[in-house]
Amino acid sequence: MEHIRTGLMIRFLLAFLFALMVAWQPCLAQGQAGSGDKRPVLVVLIFDESCKAWCQKVRPVMKELKDQYGDKVEIIELDASAPTLKDAETRAKAYGVYGFLRDSADWVPIVGIFSGRRKLLKELVGPKQKDVYVAAIDKALRVN
Repeated sequence: MEHIRTGLMIRFLLAFLFALMVAWQPCLAQGQAGSGDKRPVLVVLIFDESCKAWCQKVRPVMKELKDQYGDKVEIIELDASAPTLKDAETRAKAYGVYGFLRDSADWVPIVGIFSGRRKLLKELVGPKQKDVYVAAIDKALRVN
């Protein structure tokens, strides 16, 4: 009878420890993300393939910015066209910017500048001069 009671006690303790581990997992992940594992500023361009006149003005600027900033800034482009929207949604979820895609897909081209913690810092609707993007990115880098 003592063996059964000991076995039950061990199972209970293991289940309790497992539950604690699962409950603390998000806290541990946040703590690790905040301690030295700094993500770069994220620049998200949402465009649509049918938006030739406006969107095609912004895409080359994003390429220049990618070359200019290197590792300090991550720049992604999300195509909100009907045939590729599902792929764009998947990528947006992976980067933690799905809400921005969902709320902004009708305003192409639109650029969102996010901190490393994926807080939206600046929205720029329509094509802008390169220096406007540079100023917003530089400000985000100071905040990050």
